[in-house]
Amino acid sequence: MAETQPALNERLLKERKVPTGNIFLALANAPAILGDFLTYANAVRAADLSPKLREMAILTVGYCTNSEYEVKHHHSHGLKAGLTEEQFHAIAHFETSDLFDDEEKAVMAFAKEFHAERRCFR
Repeated sequence: MAETQPALNERLLKERKVPTGNIFLALANAPAILGDFLTYANAVRAADLSPKLREMAILTVGYCTNSEYEVKHHHSHGLKAGLTEEQFHAIAHFETSDLFDDEEKAVMAFAKEFHAERRCFR
């Protein structure tokens, strides 16, 4: 981690589990991005969503951004939260899938729109 950012490094260690995930360690080389990403990650985790809906939102953004890392990383999280393997693979085209209920589709549509408009948590 960048030694020039002790406050941010302290925040990273305080807010994330140990050992710290590779994505956070990589972002430590870009302190401004890491600070925003920590704020985003904390906001998503603090949202009043079930773990399943949270993972659906995260995976939707992962598919929208073609982030192989995000999708692979959250595969096991999604299954643990209650997604079926079929649902996991259908998130990329959730709008036309009959594997999701109205609430699940609404969460994924919000995540997709949120990403498309490049909104941020601040």
